[in-house]
Amino acid sequence: MAGIQINEGHYGKIKLDGLRIAAIFKWPKAIHEGNCEAIAFVDEKANAEQREALLKIMTGKIPIRSRQCSRSMLDCYQMNAPVFTKIDLELDIDGRRGRIFVQDYIDTKGEPIRNKATARNRVRKS
Repeated sequence: MAGIQINEGHYGKIKLDGLRIAAIFKWPKAIHEGNCEAIAFVDEKANAEQREALLKIMTGKIPIRSRQCSRSMLDCYQMNAPVFTKIDLELDIDGRRGRIFVQDYIDTKGEPIRNKATARNRVRKS
């Protein structure tokens, strides 16, 4: 799954400032082999033009500059109908933590992977 907040941006003359998009992807095999199934979530605050632009971005119909996304990742054999809804997104870029919540679909948190070999277990003694 993925969540994106657009602080400032546009598609042509369509402003996308402050809008959010999210998606759930499912791949039958390795991600780089493509053929995913997906569902897109679009910020309920977006108007019709913004919704169309955001869906083009999410479905890979227009190029995006991202090191995390390759074209084969977005090559979906089944794109389910989009859901226009509220997207809660909490981001702590410096702390490398985030949370995405989409009612009835997504409730997840992300954080760095902890290395058990070097992490200290702190036990507080009373």
